[in-house]
Amino acid sequence: MVGLVLLIACVNLANLVLARTAGRRPELAVRVALGASRWSLIRQVLAETMLLSGAGAALGLLSAFWTGTLLLRMVWQGYGTMALNPAPDLRVLAFTVGVAALTGLLFGLGPAWRAARTDPAEVLQSNPRSVVGGFRAGKVLISAQVALSLVLVVGALLFAGTLWKLRSVDPGFSRAGVYALQLFPQTGRDQIPNRTAYYRQLAEELSRLPGVGGVSYSQAVPVFPLEAPEPVSVPASGTQTEALPEWIGPDFFRLLNMRVLAGREFDWRDDQGAPRVAIVSESVVCRLFPGGNPIGQTIDFGRGNRYKGLAIVGVVNSASLWKVQTREPMAVYVPLMQSPWVAQPTLQLRVAAGGAAVARRAEQIVQSLGYQYSVRTQSLDARLQSFLGTERIVCALSIFFGALSLLLAAVGLYGLMSYTVARRTGEIGVRMALGATRGKVVGLVLRETAVLVLAGVCVGTPIALAASRLISGMLFGLAATDPRLILLAAAVVACAAMIAGYLPARRAARIDPMAALRAD
Repeated sequence: MVGLVLLIACVNLANLVLARTAGRRPELAVRVALGASRWSLIRQVLAETMLLSGAGAALGLLSAFWTGTLLLRMVWQGYGTMALNPAPDLRVLAFTVGVAALTGLLFGLGPAWRAARTDPAEVLQSNPRSVVGGFRAGKVLISAQVALSLVLVVGALLFAGTLWKLRSVDPGFSRAGVYALQLFPQTGRDQIPNRTAYYRQLAEELSRLPGVGGVSYSQAVPVFPLEAPEPVSVPASGTQTEALPEWIGPDFFRLLNMRVLAGREFDWRDDQGAPRVAIVSESVVCRLFPGGNPIGQTIDFGRGNRYKGLAIVGVVNSASLWKVQTREPMAVYVPLMQSPWVAQPTLQLRVAAGGAAVARRAEQIVQSLGYQYSVRTQSLDARLQSFLGTERIVCALSIFFGALSLLLAAVGLYGLMSYTVARRTGEIGVRMALGATRGKVVGLVLRETAVLVLAGVCVGTPIALAASRLISGMLFGLAATDPRLILLAAAVVACAAMIAGYLPARRAARIDPMAALRAD
């Protein structure tokens, strides 16, 4: 995206210098007639191009001092202070200077070479208001800008749609009102004598808090950005697959409003002295027990011998408790109380109202029991927003770059059409003197604008389709080649371009025929 915006800006720069060079042809012709060498003309045009490029690079470098910090804060989710320094250093400065010099040189060579080929005799004998060759090079560059802008606008729509889909997708459980407290052992209290009694006492005390509608535990916090599937098999049939593991406490599914489709949920009796049991997701049942009853069946789970011979006591709906992008993942749930090696579980609370205050009170109760404490409490909705940080920053940057490309293309088109109208003042004056109305003059300029825009859209559409396939792996819930998004992007680009072309067209319609003819 940055490269495309840089390319659009460079095309604008080249177009600007081309228009300026075309307007200065009489001056350049006089310089050549008086003995100026073509190399001196090239140096002059390149110096102006390098000055414009350097000024833009300096402004961009200054803005980087605050935008770098802003972008880093959008994705920083650490427990402590941000230790990274996003301020540009000498390497960034050297890179910026190099890019500015290279772009200024490359996109200034064309206008400089055009200026060096000025023929004094031809220019001094021609009408200074004539449009030599219709300024074809500038029109081609404007169409290229429109094409590149279309690519960026399509990308912005795709990333914005992806973020909207991720935020609105049904994960299979309810996040609203649920707070997660990560538990850590207090100093010297790594071992809890009776884990089941301790966690049950903690759950009962927290349940008595006003507004608390449920308490449970899990090894990982729901809405977790990592997935590590483990093998699961049925010894009786030999069928096997992979599923995501999760260690949970009693009432976990009720807390998250997940549906128990068959069997039961874990309770406090499922401790180390009880038979080894498991609950599986509906997707696991469809894979391992198609058409059969899984309750009472035995499965082997994991790569070691720790979870061999687990009896299935329940089936729940498939829920995206991990990555929100994973739809209906296969999962196997094991009782947390049967897994003493899980020493730092996560406590979940469902709170009806005043969630932040209740969570702070819960932290105090956890610490008062003398074994654990919580350093960070976060709602599941906030966790989802934090773990969509990459998607949010990509969406924000794509929208910014898409809008910036539209602005650059509109400015370039406005400049070209203003230049064309100024050069055709005499022609427009003659047309109006012969009876052309203001509406026809506006239509004349807008038709020329529409041709440039249409050419850019036709060229940019296949490029946008090819580019969207490259980012298909970053999309969710959208087809990379969705024709509706392509049409919407084309409409947005066309509207912005036509608005930019309408302003010079309106100025052309206000030309006084007599004044134009006298000037000509």
